[in-house]
Amino acid sequence: MVKRIIPFLLFSVLTFAGCDDDEDMTLTPPSSSTLTLNLTGVHSVENGYHYEGWAIVEGQALTTGKFNVDDQGELVTLDGQIIPNGEFQVNQNLSTATEIVLTIEPAGDTDAVPAETHYLAGSVVSSSANLTVGHSSALGDDFTSATGKYILATPTDGSWVRLQKVV
Repeated sequence: MVKRIIPFLLFSVLTFAGCDDDEDMTLTPPSSSTLTLNLTGVHSVENGYHYEGWAIVEGQALTTGKFNVDDQGELVTLDGQIIPNGEFQVNQNLSTATEIVLTIEPAGDTDAVPAETHYLAGSVVSSSANLTVGHSSALGDDFTSATGKYILATPTDGSWVRLQKVV
């Protein structure tokens, strides 16, 4: 039996409305948001690569933060510090975000543009998004119906051992 681990990511967008100093208490859009990331089945990327979250607001990708995952599955900053409760403070109003996308960024990445490797994505509904590889803004396939063959051949004591597995 072959186990398939399908990464699943839950990205909750929590926003807080503020009000101005007028007596009528007119609500103003929040200037920042707190995003909480809970993940399952997502592993650390190595060799300087890391994850970066992106909120799609009015068709524009806004970074929500860079991170990695440690050996215990905890979210960590790029220098290895645990991110408490998986919370990211974003200096943008994300109340109108339509999608959340998780990319895998190359080592040394400093630009404000998402990498082409869109690993997970999901549509925002009621300030929450379930991110999967099957979303059209991610890899676009959940791989549950994927099949194939592979051959592992290794030289052992001068002869070749051939293993074949059909998935």
